[in-house]
Amino acid sequence: MTDDTRSMKGILRGAFLLSTLPDLRSTPPVVRSCLVRLWQPCTFASETNEQINIMKPSSATNKPILAMALTVLLATACKKDGENETPLPQPSGCAAPTACGTVTDIDGHSYSTVLIGNQCWTTSNLRTSRYRNGDAIPVGVADDAWLALTSGAYAIYDNASSNEATYGKLYNWYAATDPRGLCPSGWHVATDDEWKTLESSLGMSASEVDADGSAGYRGVSENVGGKLKGTSNWSGSSNTGATNCSGMGLIPAGCLGVINNGNNEDLAIYGNQGEMAWMWTSTEFNSDQSQLRALYRLSGGVLRAKQLKTLGLACRCVAD
Repeated sequence: MTDDTRSMKGILRGAFLLSTLPDLRSTPPVVRSCLVRLWQPCTFASETNEQINIMKPSSATNKPILAMALTVLLATACKKDGENETPLPQPSGCAAPTACGTVTDIDGHSYSTVLIGNQCWTTSNLRTSRYRNGDAIPVGVADDAWLALTSGAYAIYDNASSNEATYGKLYNWYAATDPRGLCPSGWHVATDDEWKTLESSLGMSASEVDADGSAGYRGVSENVGGKLKGTSNWSGSSNTGATNCSGMGLIPAGCLGVINNGNNEDLAIYGNQGEMAWMWTSTEFNSDQSQLRALYRLSGGVLRAKQLKTLGLACRCVAD
């Protein structure tokens, strides 16, 4: 194959990936990690899935891009202009959602709730700017400081208030698990096990529920992701399987990552809004990474993976 430059479209523009997770390397490009929003063409000369670094970390810091390698995934992540995205089949069906009251955070934001199985969940992303005890959560952290954080902070996608009203705030994992409490009293950011219970309640098989990122999207045949996804705010004409019959209404709030531009400068990068719903769990994997969930516009499944604690993702609460 001769050298070819192909433009990226949709989520597959994420040829520039904040990738590296060992358990995600065999999964489709769209589920590798929180994608950066670098919407320029990618160039390649291979039809393999081999990865190459397109930037190298500063020699002064020797830290990888996003504390990971910024890579371009060849061929599979780049599409020719005009190529169609083919959505998966869209099965549907689950029990009608039942509300279990409303709950209000310390800032006065009110959240509807839904009972799924024996769990009560909030049906919109968190928006609080303060912990439960009234302490302010830091915001406006400089690019060069965000990656180094080991304490709670939040951001608003593109620093636009309209995004906050629709999608909620993007919190790092430290804020999600701060002992002062991110969720209202009587609620908490759901654990990995609580997400698995939710997924099982919506029909995910026991053989898939414990699978990690190497398995890709779980629960596709049962349309578990489609049952969780809301039917609005997603980009494009396809939102595979989306019925929101669970009442959860997960929306594609996107994410905040940090890249190193190769000149010893860390830059905050927002990406995936309209394409992916990234959600923290409160479950730690190791000193650097924690478990998350992700839903993609063109999949009816749910990704279970681990990612850097410094990423900014949305949060949902479940009752104690």
